[in-house]
Amino acid sequence: MALNRTHVRQLLLAASTLACALTSGAAPASAQGFTVSDWKPDSIHSAALNETRYISIALPVGYDFSTMANERYPVVIVLDESYGTMPMASRILNARVLSGYTESLIPPALIVSIQSGRTYVRDMTPPPVLGQPSPRAGRGGAPAFATFIADELLPWLASRYRTSSYTIVDGHSLSGLFAAWIYGQRPDKIGAVLALSPTLMWSNEAYQQVLDGIRARKQPGRFFIAAGETEGTMIPGKVKQFLSDVARSPTPSTVILNEWYPHATHGQASMLGFTDGLRAIFRPVELAGMGGFMSYKDVYLRELDRRRAAYIAAAPEFGLPPKLPMFFTLNQATTLATPDYKDLQSAIPVLCTELRTSYPGSWASPVCDGYARLTQHTCDAAASAFADGIRVAQQAGDSIGISYGRQGAALVNEARGHSGCT
Repeated sequence: MALNRTHVRQLLLAASTLACALTSGAAPASAQGFTVSDWKPDSIHSAALNETRYISIALPVGYDFSTMANERYPVVIVLDESYGTMPMASRILNARVLSGYTESLIPPALIVSIQSGRTYVRDMTPPPVLGQPSPRAGRGGAPAFATFIADELLPWLASRYRTSSYTIVDGHSLSGLFAAWIYGQRPDKIGAVLALSPTLMWSNEAYQQVLDGIRARKQPGRFFIAAGETEGTMIPGKVKQFLSDVARSPTPSTVILNEWYPHATHGQASMLGFTDGLRAIFRPVELAGMGGFMSYKDVYLRELDRRRAAYIAAAPEFGLPPKLPMFFTLNQATTLATPDYKDLQSAIPVLCTELRTSYPGSWASPVCDGYARLTQHTCDAAASAFADGIRVAQQAGDSIGISYGRQGAALVNEARGHSGCT
């Protein structure tokens, strides 16, 4: 019996639902506090700032799976959101949707919010001359704040969480200026920035420091800048000047990315830019859209080879391992196992080999083998493969692997009941 599309979708939905339940435990949103339950508050004392700073940390879905125990994650630093606010919650949820394991537009990432409050202007503004004190109290503290992020916060996070070496700084308005500024000042620690409606007109000196930093940068990086056309004239005008100035001078180590929002206000540009900016930054490792190539086996395999090569080539830049993510590859196999792709089912063993090579000893490859055998109607071999997957997952204490294996075994029993075996 051929696998039913509904059965496989139920399997994937059960696994993804379990993933969300185990890692997010998200409570219903309320009007008073739009929060995510594993959005954890914490604090760190900063020697550079001589004060304690409060932060909030959101883990990606799947962080606690034993399957993912060796995975490391990029860090997204959000500069101007307070714990418990709707904008921050929406950032977390949007990032989790974009990083879905089955059709990922971005890799899973840790999102870390730094609360600001009374120190906001001080922290986000560069001094008139780099390294010199600001002539006005409460301003020009960007160098100390950059030291806090690069030399205190990031090592602190690395000592407690499985972070990769890739960090993105997300800033809006005045903190968008800081994001643009730190990109050139700390290329050793900051891989990319989202400068959303940045106040580049803060001072001529700060603007020039942003340009000089980008031009002097040697490490590869990505600079995303966005603004709304209906948020006045000063910010959009300065962003257009920035793009023009950058275009006149080579920036060989930096990919400049930008987006315009014709009908967006100042605040709306922040929300739109966060999603679009992450997509633009991570486009080299984007894995969504394979369904469009599931017409003929040769077409599909050529696209798979292209995606693999592109992903492996780009992955090191983002601190990712040079191999296709496990859940992406396994999902491709389970998708091809549905009746709609009967002519492509002979490609499933290619995906199983991919899993066996990239993730030796994991439960994913025998589970994949089980689906390959099931589409060939060899139920005994399929049952044996699923049993192997369950055994490996049980030894690892991996509930997701056990779930995949057991649901595959249930499909074998159903196939036997309908005489779908040879």
